[in-house]
Amino acid sequence: MLRLRKVAPFVPSCRVPIADLPIGLSTQELRLFTRFLGLDRIASADGLTVLDMLLAAGEDALAGADRANVRYLIHAHTTQHVAPAGLRLVDALREKLGLTSTRSFSMSQQSCVTALYALKVARSLLGSEPAGSTALVVVGEKVLSAPFQHIPETTVQ
Repeated sequence: MLRLRKVAPFVPSCRVPIADLPIGLSTQELRLFTRFLGLDRIASADGLTVLDMLLAAGEDALAGADRANVRYLIHAHTTQHVAPAGLRLVDALREKLGLTSTRSFSMSQQSCVTALYALKVARSLLGSEPAGSTALVVVGEKVLSAPFQHIPETTVQ
């Protein structure tokens, strides 16, 4: 059985009107997002890297926890690429969080359910670990290319 000990969100404090985004929203789409879905403004992570955001959420999630018990660090994300090649994002995150004996990896390719699938993977991996072992699942990404900022009639990022 899997039990969540803590959920620690990180949402950038900066908000921008979606009408000001240079993504080519039609009048109809703007009306859909603002009036029907209530998305007048969205969070903007200008000046923050994906590592900054995952680190903030990870530190919050681990506050008061024994980091020696964290056996796995799993980064779940929707898009294929979340950082420039060679950055080794999860290794950098593991190091900054002080999870020295933790195994880490990323997973994607399950679209919007990747985070839920990561929980299933964590449950499976922890089944063979000593009692008290935990996993840290971090979920998130930052849009790196314009095509992902606007998926017509469904998504604005």
